[in-house]
Order: sequence, then structure tokens, then C-alpha cells
Amino acid sequence: IRGVAKDSTAKFSYYMQNPAAAANAGLDDANSAIVVKGNDVSIKNCSVFGAQVGLSAENVRGLTLQNTTMDGCDIGASILQSSEILVTACRLANCRKYGLDVEGSSDIEIYNNSVVGNTNGGILLKESEEGNVSGNLLSQNTFGLALWTASHCQVRANSADHNEYGILVTDSSNYNNITDNVAEDNSRSDIVTGFGIGISLQENSSYNLLARNRATGNFNGLELSRGCQYNAVYSNNASDNRHGIRLNENRNNLIFGNNFYRNDINAYENTSLNIWNTSIGNYYSDYRGRDEDGDGIGEEPYALPGPESQSLDRRPLLQPFHESGSNYTAIIAEVAKYALFPAAVESIPTTAVANGVVVISRKARSSPPKWSDSAIQDSFDPSAPPFQKEIKL
Repeated sequence: IRGVAKDSTAKFSYYMQNPAAAANAGLDDANSAIVVKGNDVSIKNCSVFGAQVGLSAENVRGLTLQNTTMDGCDIGASILQSSEILVTACRLANCRKYGLDVEGSSDIEIYNNSVVGNTNGGILLKESEEGNVSGNLLSQNTFGLALWTASHCQVRANSADHNEYGILVTDSSNYNNITDNVAEDNSRSDIVTGFGIGISLQENSSYNLLARNRATGNFNGLELSRGCQYNAVYSNNASDNRHGIRLNENRNNLIFGNNFYRNDINAYENTSLNIWNTSIGNYYSDYRGRDEDGDGIGEEPYALPGPESQSLDRRPLLQPFHESGSNYTAIIAEVAKYALFPAAVESIPTTAVANGVVVISRKARSSPPKWSDSAIQDSFDPSAPPFQKEIKL
């Protein structure tokens, strides 16, 4: 299918000449090669080139997109307010906005796709839940995969390379499991090699699990930034990055059982209060402490570098850590046991009285940049238990 690109002038002229057609249409409706309006629809073995939107689906229950190519579109596939979605064995490439844009949807399976060379982003899950994103190749996008106010998702065994952000979890995305992914050689330009982020949690994203991921050759291998709390970072390998892991303006995140080696700076913390060990800490290739009792744990703590950092790993490991069958329930218990710092002042809502009205406000987030239609909201449910979906490691 050779699609029609966006052309507002031509559309306006058409509607001016055909006013009856304009009665139930809008100038902002996308030129879509494939439009899905029914339920239980399968699209297989198709190729779409150059459309404003390759496939458009809204308010659909039951959609399969399989073995299909969307190339050179503005958006490869746009799926809005839908459920029971399967996208598999597709190529989503060279789109000017997103390869796959899923918003306001649930029960989403996205696996074994090639998502390459999309200008804004590869896969976007926005204001969605219960997504399973696994086994995808995410390469040469601004972000490979973004969870944006998305919760209860499983992100597993994806390969993200040569993006600005390999995997981005942001804007109050909570209760997600990010496991067994490879984030390698993500960079923000061809000139500054490695100046990109492997896996990033940002902007009040809490109760997430990062486990058994590998981050190599990035600027920051793993990153937690601004208001992220009660996340568990466990059994990851970060090597040959500028920073193995970098934390900025967070507290009450638990980081243990990870291996940080051959990074310029293995671990870095700025204006944060996090916990860097349970009964075990992390392995740092630049640790030079003693192990007098032979238990594999250093006698001297490892001091986390960074401005205003007061954190210590009190149980640094002398040898790389190899996990042996832990599970999510045990990690939950460790977070509850160790993450006991009081809330940061800036994260506590400010209460004021103006003209007899009580006003409760919270400091607005400043980064990363938002889409213009993103409302300020807080999806965090403090009554919900963390890591609700139990999967054995």
C-alpha cells in the first residue's frame, strides 16, 4: 500500500469544494492507509509506505498486527483506547514520529518486532497498562521504548542500541518489571559516541523492578532521575559506560546485587538518599577494600561519589555477583525492610489558604520535555502493593 502523506492544504481545498463531505470530518483527521473500526480484526502480511499513519485503530477490542511493514510514515501504527492488542513480527521503520504509538490502552502484547530508525520514538506506551513488550529490536530511534504514565507492564528481553534512550520509563510509570534487556551503545549523536542512556527511570516513577539487564557502552548505563522512589535495582550488569549507574534527586531506591565494572565512574549519586546494600551490596571494579574474614564482602564501605552524596555501600562485594534463583516477593520484602528514609521536602504537597480556599500544590516536573497534550497527573496508588505480577527470576 502506497500511503498518502500529510497535506493540510489539499485536504482543506477538498472540503471547501465538497462541503457535504466535511460535515462529519475534521481537517486534523490523519491520512491513514488502514483504518480499523471493528473488533477482532487481524491485519497480516501487509506493507505500507509513506502514509501519514500506516494503521489507525481506536476503541477496538481484539486487534492483531502481524508480519507487516510500516515504513516512512509519520506514525507507523496508532492504537488508541483499545484492548487485547497483539503486534508481532512487524517492521516499523523510518517513521517521522513513532513506529508504534499505543495510548489509553490495556492488555497489549508487543513482541519480536524490528523497530528501527524512527525519528521521535520506536515504541510508545502512553497512559496504558498491562503491556507485555518482549524480544523486540529497538535501534536508531530517539527512544527505543518509552513507558509514559504506563503501569503493570512487563518489559523483557529487548535489545536496544544506538538510540538516545534505549528504554525510558517516565511520568509516574509505576509497578513495571524491566528485566533481561540489553541496552548497548546508545548515543545522542554520531559525534559524541556513547552519550546516551541505556535504561532510564524518570519523573516520579516508583515501585518498578530493574533486574538482570545488561547496559554497555552508554553514557549512563542505568539511570534514575527526579522523584523516583521504592524501585529495586537488582542483579544488573553495567560495564564500559561513562557512568555505570547514575541517580539524581531520588530517595528510597534499593540497589543491590549489581555488577559495575570498567565504567569511568561505576556509580554516581546526586542529591539523593538511596540504599546500596541489603545483606549484600554491589560489585565495583574499583573497590580496593579488604576481606579479612573471607566472606566475600569488603570490610570498608564503598562511598558513592557525587555532589551532596552521603550514601555508602556497607557490604561491597569482592567478586562479581551471580544470582541464584531469587524471586520478586523476596525483593519486595527487601525494599520494605530497607527503604526507610523520610519523604523529601520537595515531594510533599504544599498546602496554603487563599481567600478561604485550601490549595494543595506540588512542584511541577521539569524534565524530560512533555508532549503538548500530556496533562499533569499522578497515577501513583499508595494502597496498591508493589510488583503486583509475580514472575520467578
